[in-house]
Parts: sequence; structure tokens; C-alpha cells
Amino acid sequence: MIDIEKLLAGRQAVEYYREHQGRADATEHERLVQELISKLKALGFKSIDAFFEQNKNLVEQDIIACNRFEGECDGCPDREPGCKTLSASCCAFRQKNKIDKLFIYKDIPPIHQQKLWEETYPSKLAEALAGAKIALFPNCKITVQRVKEPTLDWYW
Repeated sequence: MIDIEKLLAGRQAVEYYREHQGRADATEHERLVQELISKLKALGFKSIDAFFEQNKNLVEQDIIACNRFEGECDGCPDREPGCKTLSASCCAFRQKNKIDKLFIYKDIPPIHQQKLWEETYPSKLAEALAGAKIALFPNCKITVQRVKEPTLDWYW
């Protein structure tokens, strides 16, 4: 398991690459890529893809740790599913298989849930960040409440 300090150092290495790669010729670009790979491997990541996968996993763990989820998916029998606006396949799969709220963690990256709040009902996002209990999605029976501040920048 990669710790947060190594993840943050990996993010710095990626930022360095991003800042310099746009001005680089082909030779310099290849050097920057190899330097990034070397830095990430020194931090314990097997590849660039492994770094980004670990980043995604730690962000999801942080989001779950920072929020309290309550309620279960009822399949929205009498209303338009809020999660359908994000992932129709998620909604259909959960309805068909009668899967509870925990499936949301696996199917929809929580970062997208916060982006959905921003896009569909931004006033509720401010309430959620202040600790109010709000619906996970518009029209959803599952609620979420912020219980602690994030350790990581979820939008990085």
C-alpha cells in the first residue's frame, strides 16, 4: 500500500512533467517521460498507470472516509433516477440486481458524485460541504453527510 506522502510526491512528479512537456521537443519529451517513470518507480509505483490507479483508489477511500452514507437504493420506482444522469448502466444494474448503497462506491467514482452535485444542484453542494445531510443524487433515497475534511485534493 502506498502512503499519502508518496502519493503526493508522485503528484509533484506528474505536475513537473505536465509543466515542461508542452515546450519540449521529441528528445526532451522522451527524457521527461523517462524521468517521470523513474521518479514514480523510486516512490514504489510500478508504472504511470499504476500511479494513477493508486491515486484514484486513495481519493475514493478518502471520500468514503469523509462522508457518512445512509439509506439504500430503492430503484426509484416512482421517480426519475438521479444517478441515471451520471450512469444509466449503473442505475439499471442496481435495479436489476437489487444492490444496496455500497455498490455505488464500486460503480461510480465518488468524485463524479460531487461533480454531479455541482452541475445539478450547486446550492446543495455548499450545504453538504458544511455538514448537512443531503441526497446523494437528485431524487435519491440515499443520503450523504460530510463528517470530516478531506486529506487529499479530490480534483487533482
